[in-house]
Formats: sequence, structure tokens, C-alpha cells
Amino acid sequence: MRPLVYNIANMTVGRIELGSREWWLKMCDALHHLDYPDLEPVFRGKRLPRFVSDRLESGYKAWVNSAKQHPHRNRCGTPPKHSKRVNELIEVLQQAPLDRLGFITAVECIEGTEQEAIQAAEDGARRLGSYIRRRFDHPVCLMFPEVDEKVLKDVDAALILKAKWKLEFDENQRVFKVHYHGVIYVPEHYPEDIEQAFRLCKNGKRNRRYSGANQVRVIAVEEAPGYDDETADIDGCCGYATKYHYKPPVKARMLEGFVNWLIVTDAIIRNPKTIVTVGVRYGIQTLCKRCETYHEIGSECSCSVSTDPVYTHDSFEEESVDKALEEAFDRQETELSHSSEHPYDHTDMGPKVGIILNSESASIWNSAAKAVSKKLTRLVASLTAPALTLLRFFRKPQGP
Repeated sequence: MRPLVYNIANMTVGRIELGSREWWLKMCDALHHLDYPDLEPVFRGKRLPRFVSDRLESGYKAWVNSAKQHPHRNRCGTPPKHSKRVNELIEVLQQAPLDRLGFITAVECIEGTEQEAIQAAEDGARRLGSYIRRRFDHPVCLMFPEVDEKVLKDVDAALILKAKWKLEFDENQRVFKVHYHGVIYVPEHYPEDIEQAFRLCKNGKRNRRYSGANQVRVIAVEEAPGYDDETADIDGCCGYATKYHYKPPVKARMLEGFVNWLIVTDAIIRNPKTIVTVGVRYGIQTLCKRCETYHEIGSECSCSVSTDPVYTHDSFEEESVDKALEEAFDRQETELSHSSEHPYDHTDMGPKVGIILNSESASIWNSAAKAVSKKLTRLVASLTAPALTLLRFFRKPQGP
């Protein structure tokens, strides 16, 4: 295409609303005239790419606009289509409490070429999923990749925590910002807690991978339109994450870089490994503060279902002492009731503490003390036996 024709095409597209159907048709028609061989798997003989035509359908447009125009009504129209695994994870996330859900945006890296950006989207999804599983207990997360094309000088250097990473590129070079949008749930964590956990490791040190300036942002998920029962808008979050909007790096020349963006976006959409899916198997979990174990929301914890009480060392010791004292009280009352002339004379006696201090009940108090002492001795022996065994095992042999 000659420079004059190229400039006229940019001027024509610049007068049309960005993202409208007419705008997409004008942009793609200009590429058809150039006859790019790399775009054949993207267009597949059609006028528009598949992912673009799906977002321009009247049903999808109605689904997006209904939430904007009528936020107090249920959405109408055709929602975006997802794979079976993604739909299962959406159903799981809808069971989570609204105040614990967060809409997450994570920037993975900045790449300079198409192939590097395509590979980085797959590697970044694997790296993000692995980090979320290691950093949190029983998380549930669904994230979709997105690639924006930027001019390097428009990217903040503090976005990526890497020293002098901008020196690897030219200042006016177009680069690809690989990032992810999605929904995340972590038991006993609010959105701000999740964002802080990405910046810091479990030991409190700064994370070298995701602690850049605004590299990871987590905000609260809103309630779904038309619902008053705190139902989370998971479909709306996934719809925004898969919007696939093209943001021209230079608005005066919208065709510049459009071919590269189409190739990269089509490649990551067709690759299911670029989607982060965590927590499909175990579902939404919550923490039991009594036994400090996790169980699925809506089900009873194992400690409440079991008939056996959950003992700790302190509770075992206290219950043993209380039980021995109660047995002493019962024996004393029985003896006093038998020795009294009237069967109800013991009801007018003083408190039990005073009874134990009487000289007549000294033997009962001694027996209770001995019982408590025996139980404490057994408890201490059970706790120290493993340590003594290890000391005997590792003790140096005697002799020359």
C-alpha cells in the first residue's frame, strides 16, 4: 500500500467510532487489500476474524448493553461462550460469598515480538496458577489472557520489577503487554488481602515476580444485575476479561500494529493452556476456626460431625482436673447424705468449697489430688516419651 493510500485509510478509520462494527469492517477490509499470508488462519476466508464476529453479534451486544442500561434487571441476550472446564469453574465461583470474591488483573511481562508474546501467554498462565496454589490455601481462580500493544515510552518502568528492563528495547518500539483478567477466591481473605499477598511472600519478604507498581490489582466483585441476594456477577467479570478490544498504540495511525495484534490475540484464544484455572476439584472451601481445617461451604466440618470431642493439651488437662474434683464432690455429698438424720439436711449446708475444707473431707480431697497428679504424670510422660526415644537413638556410643 502506498503512503498516500495508507494515510487516507488511517484518516477514514479515525473518523469512525472505535470498536463499532463499521470500524472493524473498515480495518479488516484494509488488511484484505494488503493480502497478508500470516492472516489466512486468522480470517479463515471470512471478512472478520471469528473472535471479532462473535463480539459483534446482536445477542452479545444486547447482553452487554442490558447491564449498562438496566442495572436493576437481569441480563438479556447471548453471553460469551466458554469451554466446559471454564463453565464448571464459573459455577463453582458463584457459590462463593460476595465479600470474599475479587476481580484480579495481573501483568505478567512485556515482550517485543509476536512469538515471544504468544509463548509468554502460555508460560505466564502456568506460572500464575502455580504461584496461586503455593501461596494460598484452597484458592479458586479463573483468569483469561489479554495482550495490549503499546509504544515502549508509554509503559511505566515500575510496572515490572526488573532493573533496567526498558534498555532491552528501543524507545519508540511497539511492545506487547501480556496480562490477565479474572476472578479469584481465597478462604478467609478479602480482595485487599489477596492483593497484598501477591506482593509479599509467606515469610514477609517482597515478592520479586509480582510486586511491581500496580502490577497486580484486586478489587471487589459487584452484585449481578437483577439480584438482591448477594449473587456475584461472575458472568460479567468473565465477559470483560474476554472482550478482546484493540487499543491502537498510536491513535493517529490505527492500522499500525493491527496485524501483529490480530495474530497474537487469535493464537492465545485458540490455546486453552493460556487460561488459568485453579480449584475446579475441591470447590469453595471455608475454614473451621475450631479445628483449623477446611471444609466445603454448605457442609458440616468433620469436628462437628464426629461424636468424639476435639482435645488439645490444655483442654485435656483442664477437663481431667475438673472431672476429678466433680467425682470428689459427688462422693462427699453421698457420704454426708447417708450420715445425716434427715435425708434433706445437706441442702442447707454451705458452698462446696467450704465442705472440702472441713476436717471430715480431708481424705476425699487427698484422693482427688492424687487422681489429678496421676493423670498429669501420664500426660507429661506421653509428651516427653518421643523426645527421650530420639535422644537415646542419637546418643553417641560409649567406649574407646
